[in-house]
Amino acid sequence: MFELIGVRYGSILDLPDLEIREKQVTSLTGPSGSGKTSVLRMLNKMISPTIGKVLFRGVDLRELNAVNHRRRAVMLSQEPAVFEKTIRDNLHAGLLFQDKKPPPDQALKKVLEKVGLEKSLDDDALRLSDGERQRLALARVILLDPDV
Repeated sequence: MFELIGVRYGSILDLPDLEIREKQVTSLTGPSGSGKTSVLRMLNKMISPTIGKVLFRGVDLRELNAVNHRRRAVMLSQEPAVFEKTIRDNLHAGLLFQDKKPPPDQALKKVLEKVGLEKSLDDDALRLSDGERQRLALARVILLDPDV
């Protein structure tokens, strides 16, 4: 699905070759500052390699529209955004940005259950703990149904 060929990013990252296959779990490990987040940002087209290229399904990311690519390959930040208002409003937010119709409440409750967030859709999202905010953001991404 993704292939990094001769990728370097400043003095942080030097990857001669990396293939991330579809429908497999891939884990990036290493000490702080070793480039794990930089790799994820490259896959999401938030940054570009200094040298080398990144392919998504055989196409160089430089040829792809960034917004369209990010709709297919979603990145969930370590510090996810949570908006004012309710949990329901937060779940709807990502869908509205992509011009997708929000699903019924039952589907929203199901995705909250999937991520282990046992809260009412009407609860104030800003009152959630950090861990609950992360699960809410993960639920929001799952609702987008991205390729990656």
